[in-house]
Amino acid sequence: MITTNHRFQIELTEGWQDQTVHSFVGPEGEDAQLSLFLRVEPEPESSDLVQYAHTRRNMMISALPDLEVLKDEEVELPSGRPAYDVVGKWIHPDGRTLFRRYLFLLRDGVGFVFWSDLSKRTLRIYGPEIDAMVDTVEPIEQGD
Repeated sequence: MITTNHRFQIELTEGWQDQTVHSFVGPEGEDAQLSLFLRVEPEPESSDLVQYAHTRRNMMISALPDLEVLKDEEVELPSGRPAYDVVGKWIHPDGRTLFRRYLFLLRDGVGFVFWSDLSKRTLRIYGPEIDAMVDTVEPIEQGD
């Protein structure tokens, strides 16, 4: 199922920017509903994937100071397109150990940041499915 998110329109005045975070709800995991989040950056600071990912990664990691980074590398998605993958382990306030996974992509000059919190088991089970979904993201040209 291909879906686009054209649910409303708003005219922003000068100085305002759309910083929408999209939330996609998945199947029920072993102990929680799976979710995938997306933030679109129409004008990323860099056109270099690694530089873009490092800047964003540092900002995201600073928001979770107890995050232990386990993976931090450029990867290929199923189609062969590049992405930058960061996986970190952290303890949720309810005591569960979770793995926060970030995937950073640049497509046609647009930045995409995906993230999700998964258990070790759900990361292993749903990681490939998430990669396949993320691999399909494409920017849509905005009309005037």
